[in-house]
Amino acid sequence: MMSRDSRLRPRIYRTNDVSSILGVETWRIKNFVQGKSFGIWQDDERDEKPGKRGKERRFTFEDLMRIDVANALCIAGFTPEVTGTALQKVTHAEIRRWANSYSADGVEERLMLVQASGKWKVLSDKEAMASFTTAVEHYTGFFFLNLTELWEATVRSIDRLESKGEI
Repeated sequence: MMSRDSRLRPRIYRTNDVSSILGVETWRIKNFVQGKSFGIWQDDERDEKPGKRGKERRFTFEDLMRIDVANALCIAGFTPEVTGTALQKVTHAEIRRWANSYSADGVEERLMLVQASGKWKVLSDKEAMASFTTAVEHYTGFFFLNLTELWEATVRSIDRLESKGEI
């Protein structure tokens, strides 16, 4: 498992790196970046937008994780508009919260992206379970995406590709 320090080290990824890490075609990455419905960059705190045109598009670790979520939601069948609504909750601050959650004994906060009663939230695993129980009791729809597992797989992909010198 990647250490807290290696998660937080500054790193810029190119479009081809993102494609290799996530196993996503570059055209799809372009759609995520340029598609207004996805809202990938709505919470961006930087002056210069990620994926900016020029010599090469560039992405931060947080950008990479948001693209990962967008891809997972599209695979699950959500429309770009619904994906964009969900991504409003998966902010750079939430990603940093997850990355910072590792302690000396390796225990991290487990985060879930949850849609319950039509509303999206990022919750801890315990909060997500309580939300699920309520949804079942009230016969309402419920969807969750385990962000921790999704992002851990992406971090393992980064580590593997870096160790081979492929990114």
